[in-house]
Amino acid sequence: MWTPETNKWINPRFAVKDTPKEQLDFALESYHEKDYKRATQELNKLIKSYPRAREAAEAQFYIGACLEEQEQFMLAYQAYQKVLEKYPF
Repeated sequence: MWTPETNKWINPRFAVKDTPKEQLDFALESYHEKDYKRATQELNKLIKSYPRAREAAEAQFYIGACLEEQEQFMLAYQAYQKVLEKYPF
């Protein structure tokens, strides 16, 4: 899809939602459906697109939760640790 605002082609599949809240809600739908891979992808999009948003800290936490559900405990620990380091508030 062509967007005149950015003057680029954008694949809607990789597009982020208009607000961090919408993106978080969209990602959490996948989380609650136990589609942890997709949830992690959507959460990472939120963090990349809205790094200073309040929802970014919550997204990072849920990345850890997704990894924990997939029994990737070391990666989950690292994701949780990133919450503490990057978002101390």
